[in-house]
Amino acid sequence: MSASIVTSTVVTFYWLVTIQTDDGRRITTYGTTPVAPGTHTRMTTTRAVLDSLKDQYGGFTVLCLYLEPNDI
Repeated sequence: MSASIVTSTVVTFYWLVTIQTDDGRRITTYGTTPVAPGTHTRMTTTRAVLDSLKDQYGGFTVLCLYLEPNDI
């Protein structure tokens, strides 16, 4: 059994994605999104980014996706 740790600290993640839309266009776009560790997972964060893109571009196939904390 694993314990889930919930924290109030929000981490900003940077994402970069290349998609091919159903009509054949290839689009590369990027942005940042706030993530609350312990509440959000990599899966839920990825899903939120892709859902946002679906609202903008309709149907598409992901060609490349990069999602990392936005720090150096």
